[in-house]
Amino acid sequence: SYEGVEEVMHFAFKSSRSIRTVRLPASVRKISINAFYECAALKYVYLPDNFEVMEKCTDNANIRCEFIHKGRQYSYEEAIVKFKE
Repeated sequence: SYEGVEEVMHFAFKSSRSIRTVRLPASVRKISINAFYECAALKYVYLPDNFEVMEKCTDNANIRCEFIHKGRQYSYEEAIVKFKE
């Protein structure tokens, strides 16, 4: 279990090309820069309700991933603006 983890660190999922969905535990408050570096298959990241900060977490500005927070979907660009430090 990853409960208690507060931050997804730099390069945490680096080159995890088969990951399509990530569900972060309720304890996570931040995603650090390049946490999803080279995760080309990533489609959805579910953020906990108390999520606060997302840095530029991928190397690809054209990422097709959606971030879901409190039932609402955000594009990568929208999420970066909404959860700016």
